Amino acid sequence: MSKEMKKLVIGNEEFEVVDASARTRLDGHDTSIAAKAEQTDLDVLESRVDGIIALPDGATTADAELVDIRVGADGTTYNSAGDAVRGQVENVKDELSLAEDQIYSVTKMNAVASPIGWRLNESDGFCSANANFQLNKYTVTAGQIIKVVSDDRFQFQNNISVPTSGTSTRIGETYGSGQFYLTVPTGATHLIISTPITDSVASVYSAVGVQNKIDELKSDLAYVNNPMDDYNLQYTDNRPDNFVNPDKLITGYYINASGVQTASSAWNCTDFISIDGIEKLYAQNIGLGAYYDSNKTFISSVTLGNSEDVVPPATAKYLRVSILPANVETAIICPHGFYRNFAQDYPVSVWKSPKKGYEEGYIRFTVPVNNTSATYTNTEETNNEGTPNYVDVDCVLTLPFDYKPVGRPCKLIMMCHGAGKGVSGDGNWTENEDYNTLVSTFTHYGFAVFDCNGFKNDVLGWSFWGNQRGIEAWRKAYLYVTDNYNVEKTFSIYAFSMGGLTAMNLAFQGFPNINAIALCSPALDLREVWNATDGTQAVLKVLYGLGDTWDESKVVGNNPYKHIMTIDGVDYCPYKLPPIKIWYGSTETNNSGNPAIEKEIARSFVNAIVNSGGYAFYREVSGRGHEICYGGSNTVNAEIITYLERYEHSVPTYY
Repeated sequence: MSKEMKKLVIGNEEFEVVDASARTRLDGHDTSIAAKAEQTDLDVLESRVDGIIALPDGATTADAELVDIRVGADGTTYNSAGDAVRGQVENVKDELSLAEDQIYSVTKMNAVASPIGWRLNESDGFCSANANFQLNKYTVTAGQIIKVVSDDRFQFQNNISVPTSGTSTRIGETYGSGQFYLTVPTGATHLIISTPITDSVASVYSAVGVQNKIDELKSDLAYVNNPMDDYNLQYTDNRPDNFVNPDKLITGYYINASGVQTASSAWNCTDFISIDGIEKLYAQNIGLGAYYDSNKTFISSVTLGNSEDVVPPATAKYLRVSILPANVETAIICPHGFYRNFAQDYPVSVWKSPKKGYEEGYIRFTVPVNNTSATYTNTEETNNEGTPNYVDVDCVLTLPFDYKPVGRPCKLIMMCHGAGKGVSGDGNWTENEDYNTLVSTFTHYGFAVFDCNGFKNDVLGWSFWGNQRGIEAWRKAYLYVTDNYNVEKTFSIYAFSMGGLTAMNLAFQGFPNINAIALCSPALDLREVWNATDGTQAVLKVLYGLGDTWDESKVVGNNPYKHIMTIDGVDYCPYKLPPIKIWYGSTETNNSGNPAIEKEIARSFVNAIVNSGGYAFYREVSGRGHEICYGGSNTVNAEIITYLERYEHSVPTYY
């Protein structure tokens, strides 16, 4: 190698260069490039490197082109040394960007609004009219990591609106084009990005760091493997196997040394906690408590405090404890071994239950129902739907004893009760012994069961006889139950008496996920209800705006039997329906004043479905009357269960 030829090292690559002075100058630039972080500085240095490129003929050896550096590490030959440096720097930047994408798990976000004709200003936080741009607006949360691909400008704001002047709502700076990984700053609620209306590549992603992603996967594995089942434990609303439910503590009381619930504003206490079969207990931040036998009779007092291996008395079946208000969120009672072996190995976010836990008896909840009637005959330019008037309608849910908020979901039944009473108020269906027997039969076989009032919590509301305002309650109750409890999306319907109108209107309107329908002594034809002699006309007049004579136009869409078509004397039902079975007692008679016992209508209804290729059955039970429809016959109850179980998972889940 001549004295003019020197080695230039870039990374692990060696190149021959002409003249030591050129080597010295380039070494200085190489070191500076490695030390710079800002793109503007890199641009300056790259410009200075270009000063070493090819010169016109006749230039001195010291200023000659660095020929070998034009060849990149991958063999690519560039037009000049400057192009070679810039091109390979860009490759490194691309690889770094790819590495960032591998470190983060990204999910594309959807804009909540995209007004056209506006563009963010370059630096002042405002926007200006521009027909070639639009503003895409995203909802973000402070501390959230996001990836932004920008082809114009973007900024964080504490408001979704971008002013054109006055007071800016921007938080931080206005960014330009490029790809960014950013943490949403404190106070920011929205990200606004201006993009060209056409050919834009701008997008925003929610990015989860690799450690957070590992925690998510660990959480998923915990649920899939469900190690809690190894302990055969019970579950509650907030934490699996923590018997302390903060939402159900009795405030202003403690359990004294005699096991008596005693008033004290300084304490909260639990109700009876079942500890049957549990050999040892773990306790954290628990005060004075007491053990009780199977009859809930006091055995002995206990102060659990913070203990890992509390052994209850052999005869103890229940426990009640006192908890200071300051310790409500951290108090724990659970079987020995669970907290040490599971909870301490996983973050709290993992062992919180995704669904509500088991409660004994009727669980009461409400759903908002608009009880304003629509007016469809008015031709004036007014809102015929009327002004909404939402009422919180009472509903009930009963869970099977083996229900758990994680793992395999339990089966679900929608109960549609008859007229005369609802699920709340004096003398409601949940106070009826036969109704309770029927519900208990369903839960014994693993079904969760829910029922509702109609469109309000009074006689008219729960005796709504097929009216759409009432049916809205069942739709919303279904969504509440499936959203909040670990139940299957597919479900079966059991309806009795006037509830037949509710069930069949839901089915004819295409309510999804119905496995099968069981109807006992159902009302199916509003016209026959009108013809009854027990005062039902007065109710129907109020519900449907009827006059003194029947008017079919007032009940359009509310009368299931009107879906039946008669062609050449043969009844048909031109709708696809789930399997249907109808029961009647043989002693029920037509036109007896009870509109729910029209057996001829039921037979005709079944025949129409069968004639159309559907699946339907009619059956009469000898010697029984209307009482069989609300649980009056254990034999019929068992038959209903067997029928509904036949069609479990018979339809796909649509949502």
